[in-house]
Amino acid sequence: MKKSSKTIKTKMLTLFSSILLLSFATLTISTIISVKNKVTEDSYKMMNELTHSSANELNEYVNKYIMLSKTLASSITISPTTKLEDTIEPLNQYISQYDLDRIVITDASGNGVNSNNDKLNIFDTDYFKAAMAGKSTVSSPLVDKVTGNTIMVYAAPIKADGHIVGVLAFARDGKELSDKIKNITFRSSGKACLIDNLGNTIGHYDYEKVKQMENIIELSKTNTDLSELSKSIENMKSGQSSIDNYSYNGNKQVISYVAIPELNWSIGLIVDSNDLFVVINTIIKVLLVTCLLTLILSIILIYLFSTSIGKRLSLVSNIISKFSKGDFSQIIPSKELSKEDEIAIILKSIDTSQASLKDMLLSIKDSTTTLENESSTLTNLSEEYLSSCENIITATKESAEGTTNQASQIIYVSNSMNVFEDNLNSIISSISSINNMLNVISTKSSSSTKDISELVSTIKNLENNFNTFSQSILNMKNSITDITTITDVINSISEQTNLLALNAAIEASRAGDAGRGFAVVADEIRKLAEESKISSTKISSIVKTVLADTNLIVNGSTNISSSLQIQITETTNAITSFDNIISLVSNVATEINALNTNSNQILSEKKLIIDSLNNSSIISQELSAATEEIYASSTELSNSSMQIAVAAETSHKLTEVILDKVNNFKVD
Repeated sequence: MKKSSKTIKTKMLTLFSSILLLSFATLTISTIISVKNKVTEDSYKMMNELTHSSANELNEYVNKYIMLSKTLASSITISPTTKLEDTIEPLNQYISQYDLDRIVITDASGNGVNSNNDKLNIFDTDYFKAAMAGKSTVSSPLVDKVTGNTIMVYAAPIKADGHIVGVLAFARDGKELSDKIKNITFRSSGKACLIDNLGNTIGHYDYEKVKQMENIIELSKTNTDLSELSKSIENMKSGQSSIDNYSYNGNKQVISYVAIPELNWSIGLIVDSNDLFVVINTIIKVLLVTCLLTLILSIILIYLFSTSIGKRLSLVSNIISKFSKGDFSQIIPSKELSKEDEIAIILKSIDTSQASLKDMLLSIKDSTTTLENESSTLTNLSEEYLSSCENIITATKESAEGTTNQASQIIYVSNSMNVFEDNLNSIISSISSINNMLNVISTKSSSSTKDISELVSTIKNLENNFNTFSQSILNMKNSITDITTITDVINSISEQTNLLALNAAIEASRAGDAGRGFAVVADEIRKLAEESKISSTKISSIVKTVLADTNLIVNGSTNISSSLQIQITETTNAITSFDNIISLVSNVATEINALNTNSNQILSEKKLIIDSLNNSSIISQELSAATEEIYASSTELSNSSMQIAVAAETSHKLTEVILDKVNNFKVD
């Protein structure tokens, strides 16, 4: 038989594996999202902190030199008569000390001289205007026309009596600012840039872009790939601080920017998204490997658990399968019964049901065996009773035939007496022929005496046979009484069997599907018990009827026996009379006178004999009719006995069928 692939083990493994897979997938996705959000938040925070700290460092760096310019400016005194060349001379010492490129001093008109004693005018420069406005400032990197490098000019107002009378300015290498920007890194791809309030790049990890005075806003007008970045540069230009995401050449990048209000600059930190979230990818890989290993381990544990459950359920299935085949002799392992889970409860229930069904089947088997023995006994008794009825029928038939013959003989005797009467009249009328008549009378008397003796012998035989018949009837009455007792026992057994079948049906219904087949058997047993009870009741009714008829036959037999005794007595008297006739005939020759007297006496005796013969004829006819009734009753009794025998045989066969079915159940 092909094993089904949809076993509980397979279903459990599939279900729990799916649940675990879904759970791990949900957990992994939610964890990735949470980690990504957290890493993004932390990365953005770190970028923002780095950008702020870098902005502060740049601000301090620039302010240091702004303060230097203010200090130097405060140390100078300028008047209309002062020569600027003389004033700048003492300041040249600071060029090497602070790594300055050059120092410039101008008057309020922008005319001035540098540390190389070159005359120049810086009136149109922004830093001069700012200084003349009373603000110490620094310029954006400027390209030196001589060297081609960039320089940054720091300027501070020169005051006299509270009035601004000139400007002190010095230049420093602009590459220093880019070098500091270049040192600002984040992760492996994070680079910084610095722009002024016009959007020009004044500090960059790629110094060439500073020298080119790169302006992303202007470049985005011709290069659409820079459009997203230009929006962030616009925000930086306007002095905002934020973090933006943008795409450039198909790569996703993040820029964190912070304004430096004192300088009107803004610093930005640009990081590649992949680099920013590289930790997320690492976490995802670790998480996926961990989830995969956990899933595999969980599936292995589920497999082991489902295998254990599957084996135990297979045990339950095998036990129930054997139950359905009638095997109640199974032994459930004690280690399974000692457990406390649901399967153990099922096995305990099966074990209890098996014990109950085993006891019930043994009880039914014992009861059925007893019923089979009783049915066999009833069958034997029915056969014996049927044989007795057949003997009664035979004896009654013979008695009827004998009675018919007796009636014929009595008629014959009656006719002979009529002839004798005619002859006697002839004797009286003709004494002359008396001798001849005496011879005839002697012959006839001898013949009559012989016939009457035979009649007496026949009647005695009839009496003996009838006594035997009466005794058989009495024996039959006793047997019928025993049958009534047996039918009562059958009724009691049927009621007990019906009760056992009902109890078996109740227990089968408790057993559920496992007891359904046994419930059918129990119902068949109950039906057989009811049919046995009905048959037994019919038998009891028939036996009572037969018993009543038998009582009538017994009473009739007693009356017939009395009539036969009377007939024997009358016949004996007739024999005596014939003896007297013979004696008289012997003496007729000598006593002729006595002849007439004897003739008259003979006539009188003849009438008595005729009356007796007529009575005997009537009695014989009545006896014949009674015998025929006995024959009919015996035939009916024989038929009833045959029905009893058939019912007993049927009950015996049904009992054997039940016993065979019960023996199909294995309880040992």
